[in-house]
Order: sequence, then structure tokens, then C-alpha cells
Amino acid sequence: MEHIRVGAQRLPGIGWRYSVPIDADRHVTIAVEDGGPRHLAIVDPSADDALSVVRLSEEDASVVAALLTGARFHLEVPAGEAPRGTSRPVPAQATSATA
Repeated sequence: MEHIRVGAQRLPGIGWRYSVPIDADRHVTIAVEDGGPRHLAIVDPSADDALSVVRLSEEDASVVAALLTGARFHLEVPAGEAPRGTSRPVPAQATSATA
């Protein structure tokens, strides 16, 4: 894995902001409030506003983080639909572990 520089900045009275470059023109910025919520933003450093922002609860942020790290989950899938990476539809009321 190549060395990736992660910027961190304390936001007094709010929490922390972390920034990770994703390419030459964009960063992923994560603001973690001391009270729990997280804000995930795609930022163009030359623009005044974020390109996109999503507010996540602590629980939602944990699920997204785990998915990004490749954690395994049991997925509830609608009848007849196959999650990405599976070879067959999953019956209704069943769960499937992803790789």
C-alpha cells in the first residue's frame, strides 16, 4: 500500500476534520462531531463549496466504514435479486454473506 497523507484538524467545540486526497482535483473530507454524527464530503480544493455532502449517524458511518474495509456482512436481499459479486439470486427471507 502506498503512503497516503491524511490531514487532521481539530474543530473546537465540534470535533475533528480529516482530509484524504483521492486524485489531483478532489479530496474526501470526513468531519466527526464529538456528539456522534459524521459528515462525508467530496471536496474540490479550488471550489468554495463541497461537491457533495452526506450526513451519517454513528451507526451508519460504522457500516459504511466496514464495507469500505472489506468486512463481511449478512445482507437482506429482495426476492430474485443477486447482490454484486454473487452468482445466483438469493431467495426472499434468506441472508447471504459477501466476500
